[in-house]
Amino acid sequence: MHESFIGEIKCPLMKLTKHGYSSSGAISHRNGKCGYKNKVDLFPSYSTVEDHIKSIKQYLSDGLIESHKEIYSQVRLKPSDTSNFMESLINDGIKYLEYRTIDINPFEKGGISLEDLKFLQIFNIYLLVKEESNFDKWQEEALENQQLIAVSGLKDIELKKDGKNINRIQYGLEILNEVNPDVDYENCTTLIDDGLLDSFAILEIVSEINDEFDVEVSAPDIVPENFNSAKALWEMIQRLQG
Repeated sequence: MHESFIGEIKCPLMKLTKHGYSSSGAISHRNGKCGYKNKVDLFPSYSTVEDHIKSIKQYLSDGLIESHKEIYSQVRLKPSDTSNFMESLINDGIKYLEYRTIDINPFEKGGISLEDLKFLQIFNIYLLVKEESNFDKWQEEALENQQLIAVSGLKDIELKKDGKNINRIQYGLEILNEVNPDVDYENCTTLIDDGLLDSFAILEIVSEINDEFDVEVSAPDIVPENFNSAKALWEMIQRLQG
């Protein structure tokens, strides 16, 4: 980010260029503490549409926001008639969901790829059918995880799941195995051959390996046999480390 944005931000940054700052392992500063957010973290109710509207009205009454548009939570409910937001949301229901947690894909001209859209479709179906947790601080925990991933997502970090620590890779594997239980992502030996990893995923893996293990995965190393399994990836890392 540009130096003009530094000001009162609360996340640790280091100078990368004459006017540019970032942090090691950062993925999306927009989704971190440096991003566009409410001064006070707001956690509206999602139990029912009526309860959600009640939360918004309370924030307005308390002077925390001046309009419903100022709620910058991870998920926003959108009605058919945005000019009559609350009435339409109650009477017409939810037209669509706005996900603020998801940033653009920097490798795509349009900001998103067909693979990204397919993933989001499957992930949304997964969220609909997955049994909900009884953990009551799920929004606070989700925000904490989001901000940690935003500034340190390429590092081997610990996230939270229902109040307990969990490695981010293990967390991801659990979700992948629930979405597609037919694939053993930890032991599969055909991740590339079967199309389970696309080019964007490979680029992310390469970036993570370079950062985490202080090695350089070059073009000759990016071949299917090095990415078809977790074991093959580890053997490549050991080879590059000498």
